[in-house]
Amino acid sequence: MNNFYQPNNEKELVEVLKLKDENTILLAGATDVMVEMKQKRIFDKDFIDLTKISEFNFIEEFDDNVQIGSITKIQDIADNDIIKDNFHSLATATRHMGSKQIRNRATIGGNVANASQSADTLPVLFSLNALCEVINSNGIKRTLKVDDLIIGRGKTNLEKDEVITKIIIPKTSKYNYFSKLGSRKEVTISKINCGSLFILKDFQIEKSHIYIGAIGIKAINAIELEQYFDGKNIRQIEDEQIRKIGFDIVEKAIPNRESKYYKRQAIYGILSDILEELRHDNGI
Repeated sequence: MNNFYQPNNEKELVEVLKLKDENTILLAGATDVMVEMKQKRIFDKDFIDLTKISEFNFIEEFDDNVQIGSITKIQDIADNDIIKDNFHSLATATRHMGSKQIRNRATIGGNVANASQSADTLPVLFSLNALCEVINSNGIKRTLKVDDLIIGRGKTNLEKDEVITKIIIPKTSKYNYFSKLGSRKEVTISKINCGSLFILKDFQIEKSHIYIGAIGIKAINAIELEQYFDGKNIRQIEDEQIRKIGFDIVEKAIPNRESKYYKRQAIYGILSDILEELRHDNGI
């Protein structure tokens, strides 16, 4: 390790970002970074530790959105009543992410910036049309959709001197859900997951947002499912049709991977879980 920087506020961070180059690693919870360093035997990096910037550690509710600071711990998000009341999908995803020890260190900003193809927060944030605010070494901020920030596995649109400061989630609909399947029930990496949102009026789905994770380099927009759901009364949703559409989505996304045989069946399981919750919340 060459240099270790630990800014105490946003102003100090901006100054430190002027020193950042391709040899610099940002630290928040460090749950992914430390594993990578050990596996790849990385010892010659500079580090910028974000954990002392209290301005980036918050959950605040506004009339039309909820904002979450980038270094807010995953466990704090899972436990927060604002999140539970507005974003069932995010509360569920964070509650089942890794072990409690991991959740008490991992941060929402780190989970986004790490851009894992199996991250549980990403299909949720995509489906909720979440935004992220970033800041650069000149103190200039910009806002973009989380979906646009993520390019692929481990890749983002962040410039080398940019850091995520917060996540902004519109309060669009209370009907939002998350489901995943892994190799075991708890403390597991998703083999397939799904974030969803439904805008309803009198049992009619006016608009849906569905994203499937762990079947591509980033969570994919399940447009075929959205087209099936949109305009349909939830009483008229046919489970067999959902099975067929899900099967085709996986086949199209990963036609040459051995895991497709499992995931073609598994996708129906996670979609069934989501539909069961949607129906239950509407008294069906």
